[in-house]
Amino acid sequence: MDGTSELKIQDLLDSVTESIQRGENTKLERLQLPPPGTEADELIDIVTELDATLIAVEPSAEFAGQLRSQLLGERSSVMKRVRQMPARVHVAAVLAVIAGFFLLWTRRLSDTTTGQDITDEPIAAPL
Repeated sequence: MDGTSELKIQDLLDSVTESIQRGENTKLERLQLPPPGTEADELIDIVTELDATLIAVEPSAEFAGQLRSQLLGERSSVMKRVRQMPARVHVAAVLAVIAGFFLLWTRRLSDTTTGQDITDEPIAAPL
């Protein structure tokens, strides 16, 4: 295949793809489509099948924001990451802090000694 025919095929595929994306199926009929069984005809079939198969999906705002910050190299703050955590994580963290303070408080109430006495132990001398 020479360069000229390859460029023609690329231009044809480009125009077919654009018309399919715009939803102009009537324009496809007006294009000079290649005869059936050629490489260009097979590529056009692939383009039309891809259009029928693939579904356009709008990304969520959260994903778009994360992607934007990653691409621009922005660092997210700790508070921003904490706010993005699910509510059950916040509840678990609060319960853990309360349990920790409760354990410290009960230990403080039950501890009657003011400190541990350190006793000197003799160290064995080398022979």
